[in-house]
Amino acid sequence: MIASRPILFLFVLVSGLAMAQDPIFPDRPGGTLSPFTLGPRNIQFETGTIYMGARPSDSTFHTILLQDISYRIGLSKRIETNGQVRFGGHFLTTNGVNDYHDFGFYDWRAGFRFKILQGKGFKPTLSLQAGALGNFPPAISIQPELRLLTCNSWNKFFVAANLGVVWFVKVPDFYFPFALKFGTGLDRNCGIMVDIAGTFFELERVRYGVGIWSQPLPGLRIDLFGSLLPMRPIGWTIQMGLAWRLDWTKKT
Repeated sequence: MIASRPILFLFVLVSGLAMAQDPIFPDRPGGTLSPFTLGPRNIQFETGTIYMGARPSDSTFHTILLQDISYRIGLSKRIETNGQVRFGGHFLTTNGVNDYHDFGFYDWRAGFRFKILQGKGFKPTLSLQAGALGNFPPAISIQPELRLLTCNSWNKFFVAANLGVVWFVKVPDFYFPFALKFGTGLDRNCGIMVDIAGTFFELERVRYGVGIWSQPLPGLRIDLFGSLLPMRPIGWTIQMGLAWRLDWTKKT
């Protein structure tokens, strides 16, 4: 708890120094995708470092360190293209001895987002995300997906939700992911959020997360996020990252 106080202080400090600006709605952190699309000639980069730990037994411990990199490119007022790739390392420790390690690319996502409705307050913003996700070799897979993305936002409070269907081509089979994120702003440039994500019919694998975010500069948002997987093996993640938006329609 003591070690976390300097980080919290840093977020509050940079937020207090920030000027009022248009908010950024990234897809990260957590499992909830944003229904807000970028405008034309806008591009947004999102990246984060993720530490994942799991203890399947008292003598073994899994550690996964991932780096995720995402892009979002606005094609029109309502349409954007987006994608994500994650890479990193996997380590297995048994009785304090490193038994196994592996490095490489893990998974990816690519698709298009179409905003159906722009809302505010009790009128939701609605979008459709259509694309595919999959894994890199040796376990190659391509899974088409379709997700409905929604968000209701007020002055300092928002509630976002995702409902989707993903098709396992090889099996074949379907699964139905869902996600819920809600949060509030401590001021215009700093806030807290809670994220819940999982799959219908596998509710024992639901992930619960909480985080803080700050937008210290126009076009830049940083975040700190942690989540828990309350099952056996017990697992958790800690991640820190940023979203950076470029708008070259504005005159310099």
